[in-house]
Amino acid sequence: MDRFRRWQILSSIAYYAVVWFLGLQSGLVGPTLGGLATLFGESSATALSPMFTCRAVGFLGGTLLVGVVFDISIHQHVSLVVAVMGLAAGLAMLPHLPSTATYYALHVPLGLCLGFVDTGVNLLILDAWKGGNSTPWMNLLHFMWGVGSFMSPLLLTFLTVRSSYLV
Repeated sequence: MDRFRRWQILSSIAYYAVVWFLGLQSGLVGPTLGGLATLFGESSATALSPMFTCRAVGFLGGTLLVGVVFDISIHQHVSLVVAVMGLAAGLAMLPHLPSTATYYALHVPLGLCLGFVDTGVNLLILDAWKGGNSTPWMNLLHFMWGVGSFMSPLLLTFLTVRSSYLV
């Protein structure tokens, strides 16, 4: 196997792992919303619903930012790793925040990292398999998101709300 083909396969595996992680975190929100509301002293999970708007605003910013960063930088993988680390750190902090206001505020940068990583991985998988044969690899990328989303509620049956965000 030549060096370029090995790079294609290894980088694709890394992208699939990242997207699996994105799927896990997206499937985490719904089942833990009631537990988070209790942690923040709210009477119902609907009190946390503005989080979705905050995350969406950040996501939009992240999708725009990734285009600019990838156009001006030759280190796309480094910026992707930084965004993944930001997403992981933000998720680990979520159940330990002191109030709902900080919960809402943290979802803007979380959405930014999520949009950056989601769009960035899609761009990088297309770049790795350019030449017209990227379709199956792109489909597998989105399948991995679905696998992560499916697995997340199953894993939550064994974890508490706080520990689920750390995992």
